[in-house]
Amino acid sequence: MALQKLTVGIFSREGQDNYKWLIHVLQQVMFLALIQYTFPVYISNNSRSITDALAQCQFAILYHTRKRGRLNITDVTDSLYDEELKDLASQLGNSNVVVVVDDLEDSSEGFKRRILIEQPLIKACARDLILISEMEKEAANLTGSDPRWSPPSSSQETYCSIESKIYLLKQFMEEALGISPGISSAKRADETKPLLKGNVQPPEGQPEEPNIRLQKRRNKRWLIIGGVSAILVIIIIIVLCLTLK
Repeated sequence: MALQKLTVGIFSREGQDNYKWLIHVLQQVMFLALIQYTFPVYISNNSRSITDALAQCQFAILYHTRKRGRLNITDVTDSLYDEELKDLASQLGNSNVVVVVDDLEDSSEGFKRRILIEQPLIKACARDLILISEMEKEAANLTGSDPRWSPPSSSQETYCSIESKIYLLKQFMEEALGISPGISSAKRADETKPLLKGNVQPPEGQPEEPNIRLQKRRNKRWLIIGGVSAILVIIIIIVLCLTLK
């Protein structure tokens, strides 16, 4: 029996243009086996819109951008999402809710811990808090009106940071579907076989998973070792022939 796919709602008081990059990421090959459909949900003062949207989705992302001026998500003066986050957790379960905060200058683990201490409702009602900086999006080519996720020619460390956060989000969705780590790894291996056959590259905008890059580096290293060994054998044969003469 085929595994069910998720319908994912992105809930926010921000316009969809702010998280166009996130919708683009969720449409990548790595999420095809997990997501049936992704749709934006604008949070207004009309609670009915959230209620109707919750009836359609199994996984929710609560999105907030620093461009609004403050990180007033919950538990602070003029917080934006106290009741909405409670509703998401109540209807879907906190393990199926993730909070994403975008456009930050600091997306470090230390800053994340500080937010969770000052705004404890996030930890109580969500699976995790994922922080994304402007630099991380730039490194992955996820800025502008037409984001296209791709590895950079530089800033590898920054790219790896956002890549690991995207794969963490993928892991949460796998858990929501009840996919164990073993099954998940097997599925990833099967999905990558067509991409690797005949040295075909992954589709444009789709980054390779870390284990694929590691295997390519290992293959390249063995090719170099094999080439050097062959050259040494040829040199030895030539020296022996000259010595016998």
